[in-house]
Amino acid sequence: MSAATPSSPSGQAASFLDPVLRPDPRAIEAWQRMVETWTTSWARSMQAMWAWGAPDAGGGRPAPATPAPPFPKYPPGRTIAELSVGDSASITRTFTQEDVEAFARLSGDDNPAHVDAEWAAASPFKGRVVHGVLTAGLVSAVLGTKLPGPGAIYMSQTLRWTAPVYPGDKLTATVTVKEIVADKGRAVMETVVTRDGAAVMVGEALVMPARPPAGDSMPPKAAPVKAPAPATVKAPPPAAAPAPATVKATAPAAAPAPATVKAPAPAAAPAPATVKATAPAAETAPKKPAARKPTAPKGGGTAAPAARARRATPPAKAPAGDAAAGGTEASA
Repeated sequence: MSAATPSSPSGQAASFLDPVLRPDPRAIEAWQRMVETWTTSWARSMQAMWAWGAPDAGGGRPAPATPAPPFPKYPPGRTIAELSVGDSASITRTFTQEDVEAFARLSGDDNPAHVDAEWAAASPFKGRVVHGVLTAGLVSAVLGTKLPGPGAIYMSQTLRWTAPVYPGDKLTATVTVKEIVADKGRAVMETVVTRDGAAVMVGEALVMPARPPAGDSMPPKAAPVKAPAPATVKAPPPAAAPAPATVKATAPAAAPAPATVKAPAPAAAPAPATVKATAPAAETAPKKPAARKPTAPKGGGTAAPAARARRATPPAKAPAGDAAAGGTEASA
């Protein structure tokens, strides 16, 4: 089966020489311009990635860009054991206006005081100034490359700017060891940036120097020594105390009841006797006792002389007056 053959208006087979099938020169030219424009645009967009860039006007390629010089290699930084109070290091650098503008693009701080000459001329500085942080960057450069050097950790920084810095100023940053805190592995650094001997920035930095290689010891920092645990001494069990002897306490003897002493009843005071005066009786002559003859006691014994006298001598009768008085007294 053959393919259909195009025919001309006259009915005959069409050939490539017929005007209907000939390509339009204007369309071909437009297509070529389009391809060239696209190629040029694409080459320009890739110029940042390709060093040779787009074709130049002469038809050749631009010379490759000069590569940036490699960064220098520094020896290992000092450890805390290798630092001493008073050690110092410094670097000198001059910032250009191109450096300032590059830093403004990198950091985003495109304050007109740094990049606009007309605006900065009317400012109190009377011209464009270098970023203060860019000036402080010189301190970081000394700490990271010279003292203590590679391996140091920049922990903190205090800053105070004392004068403006302009592009073209020759600056010198100096770092000096002020204090060493060996037990914590820290070093306090005094930092200053000068211009022609006058300070334009001062401050103080705290850094952690590089650690010693594995296997090396740090003499200033001794490892903590743990005190040995006290030996546990088991005390012997206490001997059982002997049971106390049971002592039966005897009941105390009953104390004898105190003798009841009956106090004699007080004698009633005798009522005063009423003494009636009586007339004295007539005195009578005492009768003489009759004389008795001593008789001998039975048994042949003799009585005591006193007894014999009492028996022999009867009591004498008192006078009547005396007897009455006596009876009164007795009754009283």
